[in-house]
Parts: sequence; C-alpha cells; structure tokens
Amino acid sequence: MEQLSLFDDRKVSAPLASRLRPENLEEYAGQKHLVGKGKILRRLIEEDQISSMIFWGPPGVGKTTLARIIAERTRAEFVEFSAVSSGIREIKEVMAQAEKNRKMGIRTVLFADEIHRFNKGQQDYLLPFVEDGTLILIGATTENPYFEVNGALISRSVVFELKALEKEDIKVLISRAVCDTERGMGAYGAEITEEAADFLADVSGGDARLALNAVELGVLTTEKGEDGKIHLTADVMSECIQRRAVRYDKAGDSHYDTISAFIKSMRGSDPDAAVYYLAKMIYAGEDERFIARRIMICASEDVGNADPMALTVAVSAAQAVERIGFPEAQIILAQAVAYVASAPKSNSAVKAIGLLAKDKLMTNPCTAKADTLLCNGCSTCENVCPYGAITYEDQEVNDHGIRETRRVAVVNNALCQGCGACTVACPSGAMDLQGFSNRQIIAEVDAICR
Repeated sequence: MEQLSLFDDRKVSAPLASRLRPENLEEYAGQKHLVGKGKILRRLIEEDQISSMIFWGPPGVGKTTLARIIAERTRAEFVEFSAVSSGIREIKEVMAQAEKNRKMGIRTVLFADEIHRFNKGQQDYLLPFVEDGTLILIGATTENPYFEVNGALISRSVVFELKALEKEDIKVLISRAVCDTERGMGAYGAEITEEAADFLADVSGGDARLALNAVELGVLTTEKGEDGKIHLTADVMSECIQRRAVRYDKAGDSHYDTISAFIKSMRGSDPDAAVYYLAKMIYAGEDERFIARRIMICASEDVGNADPMALTVAVSAAQAVERIGFPEAQIILAQAVAYVASAPKSNSAVKAIGLLAKDKLMTNPCTAKADTLLCNGCSTCENVCPYGAITYEDQEVNDHGIRETRRVAVVNNALCQGCGACTVACPSGAMDLQGFSNRQIIAEVDAICR
C-alpha cells in the first residue's frame, strides 16, 4: 500500500514505461471515447467529481495511469494498493483511516489494482464503506468485472471499458520515449526509423507497455553507429520484442471475440481473415477439437447445399485432426477453413428447420374441421380416420334459421394429425383442414430450399 506522495518518487532504475507514465490528461494517449474533450470521464476528473468506478481493459492501455492522474487532480486523500499483495488487515487499516477522514470532511479515494484478485470476502468487506460514502473505490482489472467482481460493488460503480490503443497512439508514445531527455531515452542519442515505429506499433497489439519495453531494450543493447547515434531499425525492434503477445483468455471475452471473428470471416467468404483468426487461436493454445467443431457447424449452417462437399471436408478434417494432432493438425485445419470460407453460401437448411420448428408445426398445427351444415352423419369419416380422432354425436344445428338436432362429426384436435383422409372420403364434402397442412408446409420449405 502506498500514499500519494510516493507517486512522484521516480527512481533512475525504474523501467521506461513507469518513468514515461503521463502526469496529466494532455499527455495521456488513447481512450478518446472516455477522456477526449467533453467526454464524461474527463469532466469527472477536471471537476473533481469522482465517484466509485472500475477501469476494465487489456494490459498496457492506461488503467493505472488514469488512477494516478486522478490522484494528482483530486482534493481527496488518495490511497493505492494492489489486490495481489494486500490482505484483509491492510483493507481494515484503510477503512479505519477513511472513517476518520470522513468525520473531518475529507474524502478518501481507494485505488485497488487487479481488483478481480480480491476474494469474495474481501470484496464484501468493502461494500458497506462504498455504499455509505466512507470511501470512493476505483478498481482496475483485465478481467470482465461483470463476472469477476461482486455484483453489489458493480451496481454501485460506473464501469469504464478501456480499449487497446490505436496504432497512432502507440507511435506517439514511441516517439516520446526516444526523444524525451528527462523521463525517456533521449539522453542516449537514439533514433528510430518510421518503418521500425510502424512495425512496433503494429505488433504490440495495443499494449503501450510492451512497445516501450522493446524501445528501452533496443536503446540499451544496440551499439552506436559511426555518427555516434543509436539506430533503432525494424530488425532491431523485431529482435527486441521477440514475438507478439496474443490476448486470448479461454475463459474470458477475448476467447469469444476471436471465435466470433473466426466464424464471421468464414461466413463472409474471407479466407485470409479466417486463416488469420485460426492461427491466432492455435498460437494461443485453443483446443483443436473445438476449432474443428466450429468449422463443421459453419459448413452446414452457412454453406449448406450450395456446396455439400464443404461438410464432408470439415468432417474429414475433424477426424484427421483427432488422429494426427499438432503440429501437423494446423495444416489440416487451415485447408478446411480455406475451403469453407471460399465455398458459396446458403442458409436454406437453417431457415427451413426454423420455419418448421417455430412458426408452423408448433404454433398452428393442421387439424380437420367438420361443417355441421353439410355433414349427414354417415360415419364414413369416423371409419377412415387412422388416428380415431373423429366421432359422431347429436348437436343442435341452425340451418338458415331452422333449428334441429342432427348427428354430426366431431374432431378431437388432440388426436388429429391433419392427414386429410377424412376430407377425401367424406361423401358430403363436410370435412376440411384448418391450419397449415403438411402439403402447405412442404411447399413453403421447398420454396426456401430451392
């Protein structure tokens, strides 16, 4: 746990990403939807009207930085601690101090980094203090707070979603890191090429910390050229960053976002994008059987009878993947993905089964109906009905103002299957079908499937 006074304690040995941390909203890069001119979070900070809030976003997008900017601007006492290293004892100490501050008219802002690491008991302990205004809670998390944070805390906080930084935002930070002589690496006399900056901004995946760490490593390990300057080229940056850190949590939103993009790429006939998302899932360690299942579903749901071979390819690929395994399985998956994505599309099977399951058979089934004015009570319909749905009984019939009792057919709708046998056999033409007949349904399905 640390107090506000520690925020300005910038040691020479601190990493570049820490030294270069923005100190105000003017230096802050990205998140224009939250801190741009006139946006809600900027107004709250500038007017010092801070309420309990949770910053949710991937690593390296400025969650902690925003909290520290709030610390610089607010007139409240600002306390920071990490949920990873702090326990219930530390929380109780903070609550006791916050209660004293409230009695003296001083607000207390508590910043809990990695708030999703708090267990249920710790989160429950915070709740009454947040509810009665003893403290203002600011949490930061990389996990979906709606799943990882106490629902009661969520309902008393505003959740702000921070997005991965844009490429241009990363390039601004890279330039600042190379040129800033006070907090950056400017004293080393380094230069970075446009190609290297573009490469680094692209492969960092919107993570500013990842990009700045690569710049720092490049400056510290690259020898000076003949002109006395350190030249950061694309090759140097590639060596420093090693590989892209893919955001992909099998239990989180990144998993479902990637799967969704993968399926939509195949559905949209974009094999390049589909193979890209396939590679991302494989790289992140996704279960190959899960991927194969999604390909089979897409082959039937989106390709269907426009190219029936697509399902055969997808099923064969799934079987081959099970027998072969990685790394060769990735080739088989790529082949199936490219085929399904490139195939013509038809969703007629989906529409047809939806028509039958929802609209027709379930909501308006076909049954026989007897016209009592035409029925002569001959028992023919009762004899031909294979389901025993037709019986005869005496009923009062109004025939053009003349009331009389007749023996007429009565249909039990619970037994009737709408087969139409009675309509064909009835000598008086008194039987008809109501609702959607099998013939009508077949005609509609046929029209969809053509």
